[in-house]
Amino acid sequence: MDIAAIRLANAESLKKKCNSMADFARKLGKEPAQVRHWFNPNVNKNIGNKIAREIEAAFNKPHGWMDSIHEQAKGNMTQSNIAAMPSNVDSPSSIPDIASLMSNATPRTTKALEEINQAALSGKLSESDVELLNELARKLSND
Repeated sequence: MDIAAIRLANAESLKKKCNSMADFARKLGKEPAQVRHWFNPNVNKNIGNKIAREIEAAFNKPHGWMDSIHEQAKGNMTQSNIAAMPSNVDSPSSIPDIASLMSNATPRTTKALEEINQAALSGKLSESDVELLNELARKLSND
């Protein structure tokens, strides 16, 4: 499962909390036509890093929230996306301590953390890799 599908599913779950597409767009400070493109399968417009962070801010979600699979978003995913989910991903974030680090990270560090989280979501990290990264995250959070 790729980051574009995860972000789209999360955006869909947030959009459902609004009265309409126009309300959703207004909350983001965007034009409805721009927002509609994200949800139109015939248009190749993904939600990039900048827009993902703007959506998180508009809905008071922590940095990196859009990049993780959330239970409420799973209903918005296609069967092929659900089938592509790694079996070890059953929580909102596969590396929970990364979200706390991202809130105060520099842009360069944020990019690295997003890449690590995406690798975890894609099932490319072993359990020992995740444990090591969590240990590092906790250590850095305590400094």
